[in-house]
Amino acid sequence: MALFGKKESSTTTDPHAAETETLASIIDAQMEVVGNISFKGKTKIDGTVNGNINGTHLIIGQTGEITGDITASSIVCYGSINGKIKADLFTAGATCKLNGHLDAGDLSIESGASLKVEIRLGNKQPKLIDQEPAAATNKAD
Repeated sequence: MALFGKKESSTTTDPHAAETETLASIIDAQMEVVGNISFKGKTKIDGTVNGNINGTHLIIGQTGEITGDITASSIVCYGSINGKIKADLFTAGATCKLNGHLDAGDLSIESGASLKVEIRLGNKQPKLIDQEPAAATNKAD
């Protein structure tokens, strides 16, 4: 227990827990960050970031613009991202604009989102499918 009976904040990497977690920090629409960002908890970006981001739960607002690579447990995007994205859970909102590469365990796309990305879903390697059926052999006795 923390001082004065205040609960200690607990951070989870469960991508579905982000909905109930309290917002820990905000990069305002008037802010511009040049450099890498690393965080735990839930963070919202409404401003501009030129650099890589590594964190737990990330929300990119409509005015948020990111140029760089992002790794997070969950990402909800309503702004724009140019770079490589890796997330267990990725949600592209209606105003989302993505350019680059997306590697996600689970993907949700709202109508109106613009994705110009190479997408890889899940952790499994893609299986090759034979284009021609195997030739049947018929042996006469």
